[in-house]
Amino acid sequence: MDPNKDNDSCLAAPSSRGTVQMFELVTAEHATAKNGGSPTKSSPMDIQHLLKLMDICTCASAEKHTGVNCVTVSMGDVVFEHVPQCGEMVELTARPVIVGRTSLDIALTVLVEGEEGIRQVVCEAVFTYVTTKGPNGEKRFCPPLEDNSQKLNTSEQSKWEQTIATYRRALVQVEHQKKAKNTNTSDHATMEDRSSGFDLEISEVVLPAHQNHMGHTFGGVVMAWMAKAALVMASRKSKRTTGSLSIRSVLRVDFQCGSDVSDHLIFRPRITAIFDDGRSAEVEVRVSKRSISTGVETRMNVGYFYVSGCVITRGEKTDIADTPFRGKNNRRLQRLTSASEEIQMIVQEEASWRRRLLLARRRLLGGMGDAVEWHPALHDQAPLLTILSVLRLVRHDDPAVYWAPIAVPAVHKNTSSKVALSPPLIEWTSGESWGRNDTFVLRATGILKLEEQGDHSSLSSSSPLHRVFYALKDDRCTWDEACILMDVLETQNNNDTIFSDSTVSPPSTQIHWDVVEHVAKTPIQAVVGAVLNGENNPEISVPFCYLRAWKIDDDSEKDQDKDSLDQSSTTNIKNDSYKTAILASQSVVHSKASPESSMNKVLPSGWFLKELSFSNNGGGIVEVTYIVEHDLSRLR
Repeated sequence: MDPNKDNDSCLAAPSSRGTVQMFELVTAEHATAKNGGSPTKSSPMDIQHLLKLMDICTCASAEKHTGVNCVTVSMGDVVFEHVPQCGEMVELTARPVIVGRTSLDIALTVLVEGEEGIRQVVCEAVFTYVTTKGPNGEKRFCPPLEDNSQKLNTSEQSKWEQTIATYRRALVQVEHQKKAKNTNTSDHATMEDRSSGFDLEISEVVLPAHQNHMGHTFGGVVMAWMAKAALVMASRKSKRTTGSLSIRSVLRVDFQCGSDVSDHLIFRPRITAIFDDGRSAEVEVRVSKRSISTGVETRMNVGYFYVSGCVITRGEKTDIADTPFRGKNNRRLQRLTSASEEIQMIVQEEASWRRRLLLARRRLLGGMGDAVEWHPALHDQAPLLTILSVLRLVRHDDPAVYWAPIAVPAVHKNTSSKVALSPPLIEWTSGESWGRNDTFVLRATGILKLEEQGDHSSLSSSSPLHRVFYALKDDRCTWDEACILMDVLETQNNNDTIFSDSTVSPPSTQIHWDVVEHVAKTPIQAVVGAVLNGENNPEISVPFCYLRAWKIDDDSEKDQDKDSLDQSSTTNIKNDSYKTAILASQSVVHSKASPESSMNKVLPSGWFLKELSFSNNGGGIVEVTYIVEHDLSRLR
């Protein structure tokens, strides 16, 4: 709990009513020994134990909010950015972000604190819970997040978590829809064949020590057993010890049913695909429970674990990324399972598709900035999430975030131009406010005063907002001296509709997008530096490939009489009457782009426009905000 927050009431505000915070000290008991030795100070934490803690913390949050017992329905995608080591302290924070009638989503953030108090993000995840029924079998409903009878104290972080949780559901539904489509279009024999190739069967007996406080099998234990089965299979195929392997991420796990003490749980793992030239593999784990009296099995869940080799350090040499899934003579393992080659090809294709969407969700939902492999499945959600990532930077008004001003020289008006510039306000802040300690954010805000075009102008009917927006989007090479080329590779077609799923509320206006290749001049300092370093032919241009998503809100002023506004003053215009527009960018990998463009990434960046005043002939005042996140390692 933050000691600086106002805690004058013993009852927390509704937005934090279900917040739970837990800590765990990583000891040798929780660590994984490498290569069969004893755990040391650098030994990583066992992911199986971490999964148990994550389930406990989120369950406590769900029950704190609802006031009744809850059971785990699913665990969302988990990507382990950093693995805690022995001696470090793990901090888990869970809070409700979406509440339905009997179900609720809990957002979890796991941090680790090491030497000198340095904190790093371990992972983020969303767990879904449902309330248990009452003593007479009646449904018990969840209280809402908001309570009008109390003061609402929702932070920027919690607002962002609620927004992202909503669209995380929509992205997951894209995968479920494709899975259902594949099931409907495949004949029964093919579906049966896809279940072949599980060459290993691992049994676990549910004992009293494995049950939760409601007498059922603890969901965290089941996920830990699944993780163990994945490591066992990866160890068998790679012929490496489990200590030399690590789980880097977990695809969403849905619990179709539960289990109880004395049930026998059967875990069947298989490797479905190998990625990154043998550095990682996807392991599918199917779980079922078997009745000891009848021998009948019931499917419980299916999980996908991504296993890779640990980084190897040899003396004082640079760390070497291990490639455990290469066979003899440094060749990639070819025979993954006993299934036929045709079935293996189908399974590998589906695994590649799952991994592509997992990476896209991670990068889009987290605003990570890494290039997203462009795919038709992302046409609906990627543009929206790109806009949300930029809006989060623009509107980040959390008082805990300090924006430091940067002194800039005065801007002189160009008398030949019909656009007057005011001195911009340029600020910066550390990326730690968004959970990233290797970036910083620049935000520049200025005022443009556009002169009227006159009745004879073709732009006389365009508002100043539209004039500025389309100049930024379509005429970059005109006003940006560093721009050499802007080539549109793909545009939105009429069949692409944002928010095609009825479970997500549509925005007030349509979101548009395209994919462009932007060739920019290399800064002169970089060229000079390359020449001084002995390079004969330094690169004079740099290609980028990125998604552009934009949205113009015009509905906010549809009820206003434009002729009645005072064009010489903006003080009489309310904030909620402003027309706004946003143009956001995000790196993507596109098949039509040059190969060099994939080497240069664009972190979430964009333009946010606000029309402060306007006239019938296209004149007016527009506030322009540009925001961009920079990678410190690349600048160094």
